[in-house]
Amino acid sequence: MHPEANPFRPGRSFPPRFFSGREEELERVYRIARPGEPAGVAAGFLTGERGLGKTALARIVHRAAARAGGLIVCPVSVAGARDLDALALRIWERLLRRQLARSGGERIHRFFGDRLRPDGRLGMCPVLRPPGPFGRSRRFAESVRRLLAAVAPEYRALLLVLDDLGELAASPDFPRWIEDTLDELDEPATPNGGSGFRLLLVGTGQERRRMIRERPALARRLESVALSPWSPGEACDFFRRTFEAGKVFLPPDHLDALVRFSAGHPRLAHEIGEAVWRAAETPDISTAALARGVAQAADLVGLRLLEPGVFRSLRDEADRSLVRRVAEETADRRPPGRKRRRTARKQRAYEDLLHRLEGRGALTAAPEPRFRDRLHAGFVAIESQRTAAGRLRLSAFD
Repeated sequence: MHPEANPFRPGRSFPPRFFSGREEELERVYRIARPGEPAGVAAGFLTGERGLGKTALARIVHRAAARAGGLIVCPVSVAGARDLDALALRIWERLLRRQLARSGGERIHRFFGDRLRPDGRLGMCPVLRPPGPFGRSRRFAESVRRLLAAVAPEYRALLLVLDDLGELAASPDFPRWIEDTLDELDEPATPNGGSGFRLLLVGTGQERRRMIRERPALARRLESVALSPWSPGEACDFFRRTFEAGKVFLPPDHLDALVRFSAGHPRLAHEIGEAVWRAAETPDISTAALARGVAQAADLVGLRLLEPGVFRSLRDEADRSLVRRVAEETADRRPPGRKRRRTARKQRAYEDLLHRLEGRGALTAAPEPRFRDRLHAGFVAIESQRTAAGRLRLSAFD
């Protein structure tokens, strides 16, 4: 079907109306970003498995907060920052690039003064080199106070969104810096009140737990908002509403198949929906087009999101029954009482595949095989239905 009519918006996050089952989380994160009182500090941690839509949800919230006015919004990726000073410098440079062309840009320009220089490509390009105050993490809270004083009354608070926490967040310095910054900004700067500061961290549950182990007080300071995988009903609602937005009405058996193969994983569901749309020639989507689309989505997800070693281990298996067995046993889909008779060679091959997947962090093999997240589980469920020729078995959609 025509790509411009694709309601899955290829290459971009889907709009808020397609956030099935996420309404409560959206509201909670928005309350962190824009609490009723501008002065003071509010902080939260948006967590969930990889690919559940954390970044997309955070983006919707901070864009809505920016449109409401009175708030400087600064989304920053932590990935690749070598230390806290480099992160502080990145935050200020990101803030400058977003704010110079907006309302209040003149006051931002005056605030940073001679640390800006003309650039032929970007106009006024921020150049903030250490050891100046903006390249020193220990002076970050002080600089936030000074900035808000310079841009008042038009802007009364700063919303900082830190995503892709990565390796820096694994160091003990990062949670210590977060706690110290929140504590310092929570202290009144004047008898009339404190600085308006909002912080939203976006990462996995493991990253949050690691930070709290280092600084237990963060469990109290950072309100936790956890994204869960979709229920079957939520996944069905997502596919139904999105296809209907493109004037395509799927029969119940097709919806059931899409729900089953998406495994409750929003990113996988989005990839599957987009691929099925591209594979279909008419709004009356055939079973064959459905199978092609799901198979193509698995190819894209495997290449983009899975670790290369995991992808090769599952895709290179000559005996597809091994992958099928992993899918069945991790999903508890074996028929009750059914006994499997396998040769010693097949059992060794199966255990070797489990060992490789465990070594690459895809699953835990003991006491029984379980995938660490829905993305891996969904990919394996699709792979288990492939034929030797690489096509998806149409019987899987019956």
